[in-house]
Amino acid sequence: MNRLPTHCVIFYHYIRKTSRYKVHALSVDSFEREVDFLLDNMPPLDPDEVIHCVKTRKKIRKGFLLTFDDGFKEHYDVAYKYLKTKGLSGIFFPNILPLIESKVPLANQLQVLVGNMEFERLTELIMHLLSERFSRFSFSELPKSPYYIKRMDNNRINDLKYFLNFTLPWKISQDLINDIFNQYITDNGSFIHENFLTLEQIKEMSDNGMVFGGHTVTHPYLTICDKDIKQREILDSINFIEDITESKSSFFCYPYGHYDHGCIEILKNSEVEVAFTTAPDNNFHYKSKFNVGRYDTVLLPPVSKFKLSDLRFIGT
Repeated sequence: MNRLPTHCVIFYHYIRKTSRYKVHALSVDSFEREVDFLLDNMPPLDPDEVIHCVKTRKKIRKGFLLTFDDGFKEHYDVAYKYLKTKGLSGIFFPNILPLIESKVPLANQLQVLVGNMEFERLTELIMHLLSERFSRFSFSELPKSPYYIKRMDNNRINDLKYFLNFTLPWKISQDLINDIFNQYITDNGSFIHENFLTLEQIKEMSDNGMVFGGHTVTHPYLTICDKDIKQREILDSINFIEDITESKSSFFCYPYGHYDHGCIEILKNSEVEVAFTTAPDNNFHYKSKFNVGRYDTVLLPPVSKFKLSDLRFIGT
């Protein structure tokens, strides 16, 4: 029998018709059809109801929950406006670096660079700049990653992401990619204005039933951050969201889905009740409240090529 998982938590990033920046985006039509598909097949979960169940250790009823990462403009222009017409609430996890420092996070800059430059040219630039700035730099070509850090990347992109995030010091990668982004794409201010939510939009969405949660400040891999940085990244993002929305933030989303015991300990000492990963897992239960799995939108109809019966086993 073709059935959806008991708890279907979906996460979205880019949802757009067209853009002068080539990024992997879901079309507006596909987004709307996917929401309609979910409504036809299972009941929506209310975020407040979820928090109540987690706090009281009650079973969370069958249903779907929509989440949106990184705080893109289309989360206001497309998602928020469509959810309102359906009487639905979503949970939004915006990047706050664009809002507090007018800087584009490394993760988003790299998405755009990979989509808009020849891969060989991009890696050539990275190696050239590293050799120019650090005379002891010994790599002549991009080293191979020892493992995959994202399921849906091809080998070359995975190698690049591993190199920038796990091999080079974080600050060096940030400065390097920012310089290439500014020279070959656009300046940070223009990109932020065109692509990210504003404070006013976040407040309007919050005032009209949308829920916001923390997603760190700079969108790092938290597992490679030391304890102090990890704590600042997590708590500063939560506090910022609470100040803007003037409401308590009970949800958190790990950048890239990566977390460790240290992250969970920080969240346990905060007022966050639920934290999401990016692992395709049907594990929404109070016992797993700090590592709740989510399904990428590309795994679901009408976008996915999987059968519903296959979807039940993707996370196993």
